[in-house]
Amino acid sequence: MIKKSLAIVAAFIFVSNALALESFHNRFKLIRDDSGKLVEIRDASLTFKFSIWPYVNHITETLEREQDRMNQKSNYEAEIEDLLAEEAYLAGDKNSENIERVILSLKSLQGLDLRVMLQDESVKEVLEVFQTKITEVLQAFNPSIIARLDNPSFFYQRNVTYQVLTFALNFAKKKLSHLPVLNTVSFILMESERLINQRRMYHQNMLLHYFERMDEAELKMTASEVDLAYSSIYESRIPWFAVWESKNAKKNWANYGVNKFFQEFRMATNKLRSKGGLYTQMGERVNYAFQEVVYKGESVIVNLVDKESMFNSMPAVAYSFDRPNRVLRKRSVLQLGQLGLSFLTINGTIKDMATNFIKSFYENQTLTEGALYAHFDIQNNEFMKNELKKQTVNPFETSL
Repeated sequence: MIKKSLAIVAAFIFVSNALALESFHNRFKLIRDDSGKLVEIRDASLTFKFSIWPYVNHITETLEREQDRMNQKSNYEAEIEDLLAEEAYLAGDKNSENIERVILSLKSLQGLDLRVMLQDESVKEVLEVFQTKITEVLQAFNPSIIARLDNPSFFYQRNVTYQVLTFALNFAKKKLSHLPVLNTVSFILMESERLINQRRMYHQNMLLHYFERMDEAELKMTASEVDLAYSSIYESRIPWFAVWESKNAKKNWANYGVNKFFQEFRMATNKLRSKGGLYTQMGERVNYAFQEVVYKGESVIVNLVDKESMFNSMPAVAYSFDRPNRVLRKRSVLQLGQLGLSFLTINGTIKDMATNFIKSFYENQTLTEGALYAHFDIQNNEFMKNELKKQTVNPFETSL
């Protein structure tokens, strides 16, 4: 009986590994030069094609759903506060002030007819100019490249979409004289540029999961090639102003990324130890960034890399099995809240603080979830993959 059980387990592991390898090689393409040296890793799902209209449709439909909620619910403000401050001790001080601003931002959108606004010919012209120029950039700079092993400055030097954004924003100022229209179009342009760029990091985090969980030989790579891929991934995350860090990456290229990854892994493990007493049950450690737990009677996956928000140091909830739409709902509200801030007549410094507060709930958390998506991709779990895809609130992720 025991032998039979062991045989079943061995067969399951074999099938799981086979699915994982098939998933890896369907997505990631290893590009070698004539001598057989691995120079690039590409993600086949990151395409050259770009249209701004999926985002335009997404934000329009999200806004209309939220406007319906505002009109139908008498307790709308309480619902938003509960969504952003579940912990009772977070109901006051700076957190509460910022939540009030989010609510005001959402209410400022109550009468906005985005469909009518976007039918304006000048608005269409601005959006189409942006779309054309971004397409040109994507064709010139291959967006499918997620690691470049032989060039320690490859990503640091590629800030081309921001240049297009700057051009488009200036063009919008010339074409659009009505301030609410200009604010809305500027938001669409900025969010589109951010979401286009952040696809790469999401997919790089998928690759990190494979590197952690799979043997390099099975991936048809050597250990040194994996190490160089780590370095390229972390080099791509160096901000433009951090010249010293770019120099550090070049100097320690062979080990730069591995050191960064395991530093992140240790920090995540330490966070789990420090917060673990608050969880009633511990489940599977999914990978370097995610852990299944039971928290206050709720089965969730927590993000050990990113905290819940600016004023909540608990590991962010990446997914709730008991309330599966809650994370998506929160991110949709925050995205609209960011749009609504542009309609509020408040001090610029306060507006910046509110923007940072909003972003602290979802920007980094969403990107780290690429590693969680890869976990379910390996398991061939289509339901969870679809749930996480929706949670990206990124309509440009059409081919995940």
